[in-house]
Amino acid sequence: MKEQASLYVPHQGAMLLVDTIVAHHDESGTVETTFTPDSMFADADGIIQPLVFVELLAQGFAALNGYTNVIQGAEEQKGFLVGVKDIRFYDTHPVTVGMKLTAKLKVDVRFDDFAMVHGSLSHGVTLLMDGTLKLYIPDSM
Repeated sequence: MKEQASLYVPHQGAMLLVDTIVAHHDESGTVETTFTPDSMFADADGIIQPLVFVELLAQGFAALNGYTNVIQGAEEQKGFLVGVKDIRFYDTHPVTVGMKLTAKLKVDVRFDDFAMVHGSLSHGVTLLMDGTLKLYIPDSM
């Protein structure tokens, strides 16, 4: 499976961090991205700061959730990252433009308009970070 993530998230242009949905299951999935040299998130040396990875995971979940809504014929939802829990950064080598990053996301629990989503980000076999996102996803806005 390969789906263009931009079809399922509200982010556009320079703010869009996720390129492709590569796997989708009921409450989990995988997305990929590669930062380009013109990315506003890359410094002069082409290094991407690790805190950007949290937003990348949130957008990854937004893409997966948006895709789910489309295939189920549900209304489009907007979501908001409202917190993080147990975020850990593992590798000390910098992430630079041109590196393909893979994010795996899985819903741990949904309650009312909230979801707790565990995510991890890797480059090849190297785990870069993982943790839990707290998301507010109202039924309507």
